[in-house]
Amino acid sequence: MLLISGARESFGRAESFFALIQPIPIGGLGLTTGLLDCAALGNCLIRILVRNEAGPDALLDRYAQVRRDAWLGYTNPQSTENTLRMLSNDPEVAERRNKLFERLNTDPKFHIELAEAMNEVLIDNFEDEGS
Repeated sequence: MLLISGARESFGRAESFFALIQPIPIGGLGLTTGLLDCAALGNCLIRILVRNEAGPDALLDRYAQVRRDAWLGYTNPQSTENTLRMLSNDPEVAERRNKLFERLNTDPKFHIELAEAMNEVLIDNFEDEGS
């Protein structure tokens, strides 16, 4: 049985409890980076199970390090900033929030910049052996 984090109670029991991600409930990046994690892990599993690539432990260790670095360097700080932006009444935070929303509402290229930044969260998508 494969369960996602937080689902244990709804199923009553669990022979196995596994969570690739534990999304932060607020901040907006848990699901997004979780999907990136899943895609990269899927590529690792294809390399191991389908292509019979040598050194599966080393590949999975590198995957774990890359996703941890992404969490520490991008997801956690950005989610924290997003949460602060939504909940804070601090005047400086409110000013930054207003500038961000103004840019979101007036600069179509900014949406593309934000989307492209998400592509850089994981430095490796693990598709190829050389990656």
